[in-house]
Amino acid sequence: MSDHPSWHLEPGDVVAGGRRVVRRLGGGKRTEVLLAREEPGAELVVVKLLRPGASAAAARALAAEAELLGRVTHALFPRLVELADDAGGRLALVLEHVPGTRLSTRLRRTGALPAPAAAALAASLADGLAALAAGGHVHLDVKPSNTILSSRPRLVDLGIARSLAAAADVRGRVGSHRFQAPEQHDPDAFGGLGPATDVWGIGVTVATALRGRSPFGPLRDAADRRRRLTRTDVETLSLPDDVPGPLVRLVREAMAWDPDRRPTAEAVAATARRIGAELGERSGGGRESNPPGGSSPPRRF
Repeated sequence: MSDHPSWHLEPGDVVAGGRRVVRRLGGGKRTEVLLAREEPGAELVVVKLLRPGASAAAARALAAEAELLGRVTHALFPRLVELADDAGGRLALVLEHVPGTRLSTRLRRTGALPAPAAAALAASLADGLAALAAGGHVHLDVKPSNTILSSRPRLVDLGIARSLAAAADVRGRVGSHRFQAPEQHDPDAFGGLGPATDVWGIGVTVATALRGRSPFGPLRDAADRRRRLTRTDVETLSLPDDVPGPLVRLVREAMAWDPDRRPTAEAVAATARRIGAELGERSGGGRESNPPGGSSPPRRF
């Protein structure tokens, strides 16, 4: 159970302009997320609802997310339906429902992705994030739980997305701790965030997919407190030995410690597509997911 305030909406309750709740999907500190529809048999939508007592800043952030999604046209991101303010005074972002399984859930259930699927994932993420950067924004929270494996990969939750100018000015930590880029752990030392931060997100998400688990573990110290990512963490990260060399190199380059040494998202997309094509040409190419209780030997960066 979440400790955050909740509206305690149940299936059938009205929300977001007359829609009916189908079920709860999850949520975070500022919002709860529901599956809803206007009437039985109608199209499902996702409702991202501000929690009771949410601050004015949280409301502005939700409105900014709606404004950004209204301008983003790339298929990687969910389609905006509307920003609704219902009779109960609840501000809600209404989005296209993307059917599928979160990558984090897929990895827990069945283990690592085969190399061809991981290369295709890298290409899809990179294509969309390149388009987002070209439009003047960065996502800043690319991770397995925000990646949905549908008919094509999709990336959700632009709740902490920033304009390029605003990202460059970030000096506090933003993002999800275990998947943050080095510059998200220590923005002052790197001079802010930018498109290279999302390239790291591609790399760490694909590394997780190939390993079947988070590449850096919980990132906690001996006293069980959160700690910063270190250069040693990155240099000692390993991938299974049966991951093809070109895919290992792509992940390593995307996860370079220095943001200036990472390739652009466009370059990642092109390289990932080439790797995917090469793997597809091989008879029996790709790696099967690890069997329960089994794993492949690690390959260090």
